[in-house]
Amino acid sequence: MRKLSILLGMALLAVLAMSSSAAAQSTTCNSTLVGQTISGDLVVPADGVCIIDNTTVGGDVKVGKGGYFQATNKSTIGDDVKGRGALVVFIDSGTTVGENIEVKDTPQALVFDSTIGGHIEISRSSEQVNICGNTVDGRIQVRDSERDILIGDPLTVGCAGNTVLDGHRIRVEDNSVDKELTIRGNDIQGGDLEVNDNSGTAGKAVENNKGGHGLECRGNETPFTASGNTGWDRKEGQCASPPEVCNDPSAQTGVTFTDDVVVPEDGVCILSGGTIGGDVKVGKNGFFQATGTQIAGDVEGRKALTLFIDSRTTVGGGVESSGSFQVFVFDATLKDELEVSRSTDKVQICGNDIDGDVGVDHSGRDILFGDPGPGCAANTVRNGHSADFEDNSTDVEFTIRANTFEGGDLTVDDNHGTSDKFVQDNTGGDVLDCHGNATPFTGTPNSFVTEEGQCAEI
Repeated sequence: MRKLSILLGMALLAVLAMSSSAAAQSTTCNSTLVGQTISGDLVVPADGVCIIDNTTVGGDVKVGKGGYFQATNKSTIGDDVKGRGALVVFIDSGTTVGENIEVKDTPQALVFDSTIGGHIEISRSSEQVNICGNTVDGRIQVRDSERDILIGDPLTVGCAGNTVLDGHRIRVEDNSVDKELTIRGNDIQGGDLEVNDNSGTAGKAVENNKGGHGLECRGNETPFTASGNTGWDRKEGQCASPPEVCNDPSAQTGVTFTDDVVVPEDGVCILSGGTIGGDVKVGKNGFFQATGTQIAGDVEGRKALTLFIDSRTTVGGGVESSGSFQVFVFDATLKDELEVSRSTDKVQICGNDIDGDVGVDHSGRDILFGDPGPGCAANTVRNGHSADFEDNSTDVEFTIRANTFEGGDLTVDDNHGTSDKFVQDNTGGDVLDCHGNATPFTGTPNSFVTEEGQCAEI
């Protein structure tokens, strides 16, 4: 594991002094401030040095040309931090910035282990950009910068990955590096990661980042590597590494796949133990079974023969099947939604812990979502997520029994066919809604806050 090297500017050697300007309602800082409260803006003069330690600034921080600014030890800045032509802007150690960090034409821009309420935008940095271990409720953007760029790297001491909230993105473009360009271990919650047109002799790595909507890497000069990036809706360009193919009718035990896995058309993939570092995609008439396997991303089947997620398997994303013959999910942990549509033979979902919405629609003939007894324990749907069973047609069975819903709804509407249909002994949810289901149908007893239609107690 590497140690992080930070070269701070010579401005630390400057003589420190502080003055204030009441007329401008700002404070000029050329010293170290410990445990103080500044009601308005804070200004670091040209070539000045300002360090705030456990200090609150009510407004903006503005760093002048050649200035050094550091906010440390749980300082709080109410609005923006702006540096144009500064020497160093350094935010660290639990500091909170209420709005944006905007740094231009500054040799060193360093943001560590802090909470940023808006964007981090760095451009034309000539020496070092390190952004590590932050929670950011806005985009991270680094452009037209040089030599050493690090946006998360858990392999380096002191540089944890960043968490980017609420669909915001990381964009790293048009930089030139001769030391490193590393983007590793970040969690981009719903947004994009774009790494384009970066040049220079240094190694460039985009690794182990969790998505996210789109991961795009184009026009980056070699050496360039991309691996272990999981949970993305799409991966393009240099980051769209070819998936590994699993096609072996005999069970494979303890096998590790580092990225996405594809089960080809008419293929068979049976895994026991082991790990998959990305998504699983099952082709037409393919058979996939995972027992006791750790799957980092999603499992997706389109017109597959069988999807079988079995005992002690954990799926870091969701499970989605469309037009598959059989779907079985037994005694597994799903970190996201479970969606089954147009299954033609069996859908059996038993004994799972599901942290996402559940949907089963336009399927038949045998649908089972929990039915305590041999082989089919009840499911738990967590954190207010809901389940919808709609427009299915069954001639073998339709049973939704004894499941626990932690605050979510259960909707059972417009299911047809000759089989018995049971919605019974389900507990813990908000609204239970049953309408338009063909007879024979039994919709009681259940325990929800509100029970409607055919599931209402008489």
